[in-house]
Amino acid sequence: MAPSLVEQIASLGVELNANQYKVVRLAAAYDTTLEWFHEGFKSPAVAIAHALDIHDSTAREWIRVGHALDELPLVHDAFATKTLSYAKTRIVTRWADSENEVDLLELAHNRTANRLTTAIAKYLADDETDDERDQRQHENRSVTVYTDADGMVIIRAALPANIGKYVAAAMDTIIQKVVATPVDGEVEELAEEDLAIDELGASNDGRTASVAETTVATSRR
Repeated sequence: MAPSLVEQIASLGVELNANQYKVVRLAAAYDTTLEWFHEGFKSPAVAIAHALDIHDSTAREWIRVGHALDELPLVHDAFATKTLSYAKTRIVTRWADSENEVDLLELAHNRTANRLTTAIAKYLADDETDDERDQRQHENRSVTVYTDADGMVIIRAALPANIGKYVAAAMDTIIQKVVATPVDGEVEELAEEDLAIDELGASNDGRTASVAETTVATSRR
């Protein structure tokens, strides 16, 4: 009997995972050797993205994961031996260190990739002070902006709650302005909205204001 479609997908997925391990290791090595610099590129991610016609952020993630595996031998071995998927490896390497690697790897083996981030967050919350949590969230802030194949701008932000609420308010203001604009019209300048956002940021701290202003500036490009 011929294998079912899902069996064929699973088989190809195993091969894909094995090749993904090779890719991230090679990406990290490429970064370390500085070949990209001598080839005239401004970063290894740009060079890889250019070679494969992929987004820079994808290449950066390969490099990050590849380097992280150097410091996490158990995660490295699990990924290399196909007992840990690339999806889970990406998640674990964002938080794992020499002290919690065993515990996070166990969580990864007992959770689906969809639930792993939440499980790790809960684990870390139970094992850190409020100050440590605030510092971790501050260090893990990120904003990703890219244009998809249809020409739509996709924005993803991961921010601590005290900053995120102001960014959300800024985005809500911008979205309301965009929704009210005709399809063939131009979005008006957001001077009044800028003022309102600055006032919101000023009521918290400088970091919040700068994040909100950056969000508005990004939306205009």
